[in-house]
Amino acid sequence: MTFNGESLSREEYELLNELEALEYDDIFQLSLNAILKGDLDLLMLIAKFNWIVVSRALSQTPIESIAPQLELDPVKAVILYRSTRWGINEPMRKVFRRVVAKAVMRGGKRIVSHVRGKSIKVRKRYEPGDDFDVEETIERLLESVCPPRLVTYDHIVGIGRMERKTKAIIILDTSGSMSGEKIAHAAISASVAAHLLRGGELCLIMFNSDAYAHRASSPVEVTKLIEEVLDVVPIGYTNIRRALELAKREGERIRGEYVYLLITDGNYNVGGDPREIAASMRRLNVIFAPGSLGSSRGRKICEDLARLGNGRFVQLRSYSEIPYIVPELLRTK
Repeated sequence: MTFNGESLSREEYELLNELEALEYDDIFQLSLNAILKGDLDLLMLIAKFNWIVVSRALSQTPIESIAPQLELDPVKAVILYRSTRWGINEPMRKVFRRVVAKAVMRGGKRIVSHVRGKSIKVRKRYEPGDDFDVEETIERLLESVCPPRLVTYDHIVGIGRMERKTKAIIILDTSGSMSGEKIAHAAISASVAAHLLRGGELCLIMFNSDAYAHRASSPVEVTKLIEEVLDVVPIGYTNIRRALELAKREGERIRGEYVYLLITDGNYNVGGDPREIAASMRRLNVIFAPGSLGSSRGRKICEDLARLGNGRFVQLRSYSEIPYIVPELLRTK
C-alpha cells in the first residue's frame, strides 16, 4: 500500500484513513500526546498526512521531552526533523536541530567501539572466521523476524579492527535524488567518520549543481557540520566532476595519509564526465547508492570512478548499510 508514493504497512494505511476523518484540532491533540509519550513512529506517520500540524505541536512542546527517544533512533530523529523543520518556529527549530545532531553523534559512537591504542574495534560485514557481536546479531535477527533455516552470513554482525587514521574527505551527493532516509544515513556516516578519525580532520564536500567544502577537526565542529547536513535541501543537478575537482584540491592541502569516500547514485547530468578527474586521484572509494532511474549507468560510472581512482567500489543493498561500510573504506592501506 502507498500514500503519496510511500510504501505503508496495513496498520499505517488504516491509521491514515482514520486521520482523514478527524478535525484539525483532534490531529493536533493526537500529535501533542505522541510527543509526550515519545512515540516517534506515530509522529512520523501524522507528518506524512499533515506535517504542518506536527510542526505546530513541536513548536509548543519542549523538544527535550522526546530527546531520549530521538537518541535511541537517530535515523527516525533525522527524518522527523527534516519533515517538519520549516514549520517549527525558529528558536525551537534550532534547539530541535541541535538535539538531533547530538543524537546522530551518539549514534555514530555506538557504531564505532573505541579502545585504547592505535587501533579501534569496528562493525563489519561478517565473513567465515571473523569475530562477531553476539548481542547485535541477536538484535538483528529479532528485527528481521527471520526463520532459523533462512539465516545467512548477512544476519551476523562481524567485528574487525582497523588502524585509527587521521584524515578523510567524504563527498556526498545532495542532488534531487537524495532525501529522507538517505540524508539520515549520510549524517550518521559523517559521525562514524568523525569518531574513527578522532584527533584528526574531516572534510565533507556536499554537491549538487555545484560543490561546497566544510571542515571539522573537533566534536563540536563535527556536530555543527552535521547540523548543516540536516538542513540540506536535495535539489539541483548532479555535478560529480565539480565535486571531485574540489575534493582533489582539498586533498592537496592535506599532509599525510588520507582517503576519499564518494557516496552517490553515479548519474551525473551536468559538468561533464568525472572519470577524467578520478584518474588523477588516489584512494577514491565509492559507495554506489542506486537511484530510482538509470541504475545500470550509474553503477558503471561508480565502478569506473573507483577503478580509475585506485579505490574500492561498494554497492548498497540498503541505505542503513552506509555507516557500517564507512569504517572499512576509511582504511588507507
